[in-house]
Amino acid sequence: MLAGIIAPELGGSPAYLDILGFNYYYNNQWINKTGIFLGWNDRVPDPRWVPLRRLLTKAWHRYKRPIALTETSHPGIDRPVWIDMIGRECSAVIEAGVPLWGACIYPIIDRPDWDHLDRWHRSGLWDADLSTNPPGRVLDERYAHALIDAQRVVSDQLSREQLTKPDFQL
Repeated sequence: MLAGIIAPELGGSPAYLDILGFNYYYNNQWINKTGIFLGWNDRVPDPRWVPLRRLLTKAWHRYKRPIALTETSHPGIDRPVWIDMIGRECSAVIEAGVPLWGACIYPIIDRPDWDHLDRWHRSGLWDADLSTNPPGRVLDERYAHALIDAQRVVSDQLSREQLTKPDFQL
C-alpha cells in the first residue's frame, strides 16, 4: 500500500520507500491457524521454513530499496545460537548483493513481556537483575561472544565485497 502497488487509490508511491525495515524473530514462521511455529534450528529442517536470506533477498528484488533488520533476538539459552545464525544470514544477504544497511538487537537490555509484566524474557544482551535496588543488569557473556563473532562474520563479508568493487565509478 505504501508503495502504491496494492490499492493505489490510497495514494501510495515508490517514492515513499527509502529503506525497508524488517523484524525477524524465532517465532515469525508458523503453520497457519494452528499456533505451531516452524523450528528455525531443527536437526532436520522443516522444508516450509524459509531462511532469512531468502526473505530479505525477495524483498530486495520486489522493492529495490536498501534493507535493515530492525529487530531481532531470541529468549533464553538459545540467544548465542540465534545471533550466530543471524550473522551468517546477514553475511549471505550481503554476498547476494542486497544492500543491508544494518541490524538491530531488540531488546538490548532485558524487558518484561508486553502482556504479563511479571515475566521477563531474558532476550537482551544484558539480563535485568531485579534482586538489587535499584535494579541492575548482568551481561550474558555467551551471547556477547556470539554477537562479536557474528559481527566479525558480517565485517569479513563486507571486506570481501569492498575488494571486488572498483575504487571509482564512471
